[in-house]
Amino acid sequence: MVDKIMSVYNPTDISSINKQDQSRTISCSCEDNSRLSSIEASIESLSQSIHKLHSPNYNKPRSRSKSRNSSHRLCWYHYRFGTNSQKCISPCSFKESKVNQEN
Repeated sequence: MVDKIMSVYNPTDISSINKQDQSRTISCSCEDNSRLSSIEASIESLSQSIHKLHSPNYNKPRSRSKSRNSSHRLCWYHYRFGTNSQKCISPCSFKESKVNQEN
């Protein structure tokens, strides 16, 4: 039985390679290679940009907020919103103009 199977089955056929298949390699022109290199460089550049956006930047110093002039003594609401302020916190020296008082 084994002799019959081995006569039909040749194990070298499985691992053999046809020489005709090797000659079918795709040839790329220099222009194609140049375009491919350009695309690869663009992808690498984009990858680095994305990495910079997502990574914390500990070396970038934060700018300090500008301090307010303490001579005005305005509360934060009047300092920020002026006459449109809806709230006031004392001490606040905000003086509403006469035009706004008539409304």
